[in-house]
Amino acid sequence: MQILLAILIAAAASKVQSAGFA
Repeated sequence: MQILLAILIAAAASKVQSAGFA
């Protein structure tokens, strides 16, 4: 479902931000 994709994207985005790559 698109909801699962949205969750994966949000998780990846949070990891990228926490890693310092904005």
